[in-house]
Formats: sequence, C-alpha cells, structure tokens
Amino acid sequence: MPGGTAILWIGPAPATWPASNWPTSPWPHEPELTSRVPAEDRPSGAPKPSADKRPKVQEAIPGGTDDMPEEITYDPDTATLHVGAGQISPVRPEVWAYEVSGWRVVKRWFDYRKKNPAGRRSSPLDDINPKEWSAEFTTELLQLLNVLTLCVELEPEQADLLERICSGPLITVTDLELGKVLPVSPGSRKPPTAESPNAPTLM
Repeated sequence: MPGGTAILWIGPAPATWPASNWPTSPWPHEPELTSRVPAEDRPSGAPKPSADKRPKVQEAIPGGTDDMPEEITYDPDTATLHVGAGQISPVRPEVWAYEVSGWRVVKRWFDYRKKNPAGRRSSPLDDINPKEWSAEFTTELLQLLNVLTLCVELEPEQADLLERICSGPLITVTDLELGKVLPVSPGSRKPPTAESPNAPTLM
C-alpha cells in the first residue's frame, strides 16, 4: 500500500524479505558473519568446527559388498548417527534435521549413496552404482556434517542480524515510487519472446 514497507517477493513461493534502507550495508559491520576467519589465516582444507564439536567416526562404516549400508538413523539421546553398522558422533539434532528446500540434507545425501540408491530410473545406466561403501564416502559425509554444524552454530547470530535489519529503516513503497521503480511499466511485464527456430545454437 502507498507509503507502506516494500517487501521483496522471493521466487514463486510466498516467502518475503524486507527491503533494508540502511545507509550502508550491514555486512561490513558483521565480519564474524561474512568471514569467520581472516583470509590469511584460513586453512587450505575443508571447514571444520572446533575439535570438541566435530563429528568423528566411532565405529567404522562397513565397506564390503554384503554389508554396504542400506539405512541411516539418528539417536538423539547419544547424538549418534548410525550409518548401517557404522557410528558417527557427536552429531547435533539440528544437523540431522537440517533442511534445504524441504529436503533433509544428510538423509538426502545418503539416499543417493546407499545400497540400492534412490533416484529415477530412466535408462540401464541408472543401475550402475557403487557396490561398496568407499573411504571417500565417509570423508564426504564427515565434511558435510562439519559444514552443517558450522551453519547451525551461525544461526543465532544470523537471526539477530535479521532482527536488527527488520527493526531498522526499511525502503517504503513511496521510496520506490520516487525512484521510479514503481509502478512497473507494462513493457517490463511482458514475457520474453520465443526463440526463433532459426537462431544459432551451441550444439
């Protein structure tokens, strides 16, 4: 409505985001969020949480053909991830439950690497899959858990920053009208024209 706060509509889903009107970006004032470690001090390897919070293999994940993992489960009482007969801990409950676009990240990752993996079958090639659980799979899983652990640790600070942005100055509909961003011109609403069948292609 005129004079009201401008809300950015993100994608087709009803997710909105307030348009901040801070005179400068909030990010330069939050170096701990933009970069947890100065560039010159960053390790060359994959990011890891502190040693006491880092998930570790407690029981090796069987890698043979006969005992390749078929399921992954989580025990919140012991903070243990069970990968077949293997065990990894400590794993935070928030890491096990972490979702992106409605997908449980850890479960989704495992489903495509387990014995008889998930996924669509559109050709015989889809049935060509690893027959054993490799050491590389375990390394990838630990790296994934490390990154998700760091993401979870950042969430309280991110929530605080979002709260400060939302409670600070926001761009209004009037601001956008004065800047001639609104109303959107009819020409900008037109869908893109269909590509000519005679247009050059890459292949």
